[in-house]
Amino acid sequence: MPAVPLYAFTLFLSACLLFLIQLMVGKMLLPRFGGTPAVWNTCLLFFQAMLSLGYAYAHKLTSLASKAQIATHITVLALGVAFLPPWIASEGVTGSRLEAIAVLATLTGAVGLPVFAVSATSPLLQRWFTQVHRVATNDPYFLYAASNAGSLLALASYPVAIEPALSLRLQSYAWGSGYVMLVLAIFACATLVPPHVASAPSKDPQRLGVSHPERITPHGWPAWFVLSFIPTSLLYGVTSIVTTDVAPVPLLWAIPLVLYLVTYVLAFVQAPRVPYRVFATILPILLATMLVSAVANAAAAAWLLLVLHLGGFFVAATVLHRMLAVVRPPAQRLTRYYLVISLGGVTAGVFNVLVAPLVFDDLFEYPLALVLATLAASGPIAGPLLGRRETSIRRMSAVCLGIVLAVLTFGCRAPWDLRATMIAVLVVTISGKALTRSRVAVLLTAIVAALIVPYSSRAPGVEESERRTFFGVHRVIRDSSSGFATYLHGSTIHGMQSLDPARADQPLTYFHRTGPIGRLMREFVDARPAAHVGVLGLGVGTLAAYARADQSWVFYEIDPMVERIAHESFSYLPRCTASHRVVLGDARLSLAESPAEAFDVLVMDAFSSDAVPAHLLTIEAMRLYLSHLSNTGVLALNVTNRFLDLEPLVAAAANVLDLHGRIRRDLVLSDEQLTAGKTASRWIVLARTERHLGTLAHDDDWQPLDRDHSVAAWTDEFSNLWAVTKFTH
Repeated sequence: MPAVPLYAFTLFLSACLLFLIQLMVGKMLLPRFGGTPAVWNTCLLFFQAMLSLGYAYAHKLTSLASKAQIATHITVLALGVAFLPPWIASEGVTGSRLEAIAVLATLTGAVGLPVFAVSATSPLLQRWFTQVHRVATNDPYFLYAASNAGSLLALASYPVAIEPALSLRLQSYAWGSGYVMLVLAIFACATLVPPHVASAPSKDPQRLGVSHPERITPHGWPAWFVLSFIPTSLLYGVTSIVTTDVAPVPLLWAIPLVLYLVTYVLAFVQAPRVPYRVFATILPILLATMLVSAVANAAAAAWLLLVLHLGGFFVAATVLHRMLAVVRPPAQRLTRYYLVISLGGVTAGVFNVLVAPLVFDDLFEYPLALVLATLAASGPIAGPLLGRRETSIRRMSAVCLGIVLAVLTFGCRAPWDLRATMIAVLVVTISGKALTRSRVAVLLTAIVAALIVPYSSRAPGVEESERRTFFGVHRVIRDSSSGFATYLHGSTIHGMQSLDPARADQPLTYFHRTGPIGRLMREFVDARPAAHVGVLGLGVGTLAAYARADQSWVFYEIDPMVERIAHESFSYLPRCTASHRVVLGDARLSLAESPAEAFDVLVMDAFSSDAVPAHLLTIEAMRLYLSHLSNTGVLALNVTNRFLDLEPLVAAAANVLDLHGRIRRDLVLSDEQLTAGKTASRWIVLARTERHLGTLAHDDDWQPLDRDHSVAAWTDEFSNLWAVTKFTH
């Protein structure tokens, strides 16, 4: 088999396996550690850290003789076979709080060695390839495109092909088979490596790792680090923006990562056809528009903001990754190059995932990354991409940064100490020759800023506070003109209360007395003396408005900040006369660890922005809920959602568990109802028998569940989010 196809296939397979196992074990972790963002974030950090360790190992290994390299790596790969098939058991939960150390330890023990071995494949095989294929000795980087293509295929195929077709157990066995195939392919690659290290490549500057007419700029590891840090930070930032503030679709998180990988593929192909000079020309304008949208909280159609942020991210990542490719070193420094790139990526992950939530009250790391991208795209490294347009583009970048400066100064809600930091950076940038020599640029900056500031300022009579935790950004808005206090998590309303003391005890939004949940409460809570009620998901505590003094209520909430907001900014809980308590922790884990409760009504109302955590809708979760219900108890589920159709999923679970259910779709509301604070909602009620549904079984407003057998019930080992996403119907 020729060397090029063999090496390309091996790199493609290794990257595909690396991304597949990340998605697979991340899903395995949910039942054990809970469905918090910390699970996914810590999982991502683990794989980024293992990638850096693998690159460091490859860099060190290449200092040995060829035979020693091959023997060592084959041994490491063989040891990884002992961990096959990869599996993380759902048993053994020791606490309801997620501990990052426990997640990292679990991942390390379960998949650490095979992931480490696969992570080292890309730089190591590219280094071997320079010793096998003399024609590509000075430029093996085109193989990086094959590697990223494998990552792209894994990411795109998992939610639409692999996850719907295979259970986690079968996915695990399939991955183990792929790993064995990879070991054999790497061994085949190793047989082509000559026993002695090849002579050093030519030092002809025209051949130093570049096969295109762009000149290479002599920058070392700081440039590699910065040009890998910024796009990765942008990746985290744009994912947070589009999945919380634009459209909280659970599958949408994959799109930025797909675009990110595509830009890597485009940047490292041998014959690039992307118009980088055009991209570099429009980039400052795009970044400035994205910055204004982000820091001024601009409102627009969701599709427009989606196109703006994803399109701008794609252009920015394409330009920055091409710059990273332009400054790549000769082949003898290849492993060091990849090591620095991986360190830049993992540093960005640590900053965005761990540091930013502690330092910033809002998603401020995103506009910060946009500013850094603007500076990098107009800096000295961009020279090979810009050519004669370099000066004009730098002037344009300065103008755009001037616009952002005005927005930061007058229209941003971020604390002044954070704004001052960015303002100082921007002032130094704008004071350069590129702007001072252009009076037109100064005038343009002033005009555009004057137009933007009025739209970015807060409306009169509106008080707004933001608090950020590891679970997201929480906003409380008190609007005297509308007469309501509103709590939003991401872009989704999670509770509302009237500012009028006379109406403060009225439940609003999805919990209105004239809505489905009001009917449920009258049927199953008001009619039962000393009712025992459990609620998964606190929100602002609206359901406490239904509680009576002789009742007992338990609320399960994962985020302590939500409990704080419910007590400090709203009065449903403080005014509750029933015996009530809030249990902090993942709802499913907390319920599993609590003594057997005999709830008369158990309400499932747990959301992360607009998405229901998948592990709260599985068959195993439903069985847990039933075990905590009295013999005549009912389970009420809030399935209101803008992007997911959860009714057939719940109906499928009801079929498996032999439950009887009804749904009420309260979707068409009058203007008077909307003005009064009621919102459209969908609620499902499940019971063990038809008799336990009470009068709802004969109420025309409550319809039997749609038994759509095309949707399979979810389990801890199987879920198909694609099948219940509305835009796929």
